[in-house]
Amino acid sequence: MNMMNLLLLQQNACIAQIKQIKKFFYMGLMFTLMLILIFMFFCKSNIYKINQEISKVETHKSEHTLAVNEAIDLDAQIKLMREKINQIKISSGANKNLSGFLNLLPKVIPDGLYLVSLSWHEHAGIIYGQANNNKTVNQFLNALKNNVYFKQINLIKSDKRHEADNTPPIYFVINFNNHD
Repeated sequence: MNMMNLLLLQQNACIAQIKQIKKFFYMGLMFTLMLILIFMFFCKSNIYKINQEISKVETHKSEHTLAVNEAIDLDAQIKLMREKINQIKISSGANKNLSGFLNLLPKVIPDGLYLVSLSWHEHAGIIYGQANNNKTVNQFLNALKNNVYFKQINLIKSDKRHEADNTPPIYFVINFNNHD
């Protein structure tokens, strides 16, 4: 009887099958690695785009913050300017009254009365003067009370010590202001 060793053929078929399985395994491994590399490239690309967008947003945020701060500064400057404009308007109104009043003074000063000084602060003024007698002071006071510029005009002080012996001058102080 002749015998043939079939084990060798069987081994050749198994070895061929193992080689085939190794070939498919390596091809699958290569395909998987390529997919992983493509996925990583896609992720890196998206991460780069996202980082660019984050940078743009941070730039816009800092520009916005800067613009808001500038707007706040401008708003403060506008408020300051409005306050100054209001002060100028108030001062202008008061100065119109004062300038009209100052133009009126030379017209109503009687003979024998002299103005020594005039001071003005915000809404009130004071006239210092001297006169030959108290009647002249009263005449001047009444003329001032008939003006349209200031509502309240009062004689604060009149020094009559020289009137008893008829020796001038009599010193007086008159105040005037915008308020009643």
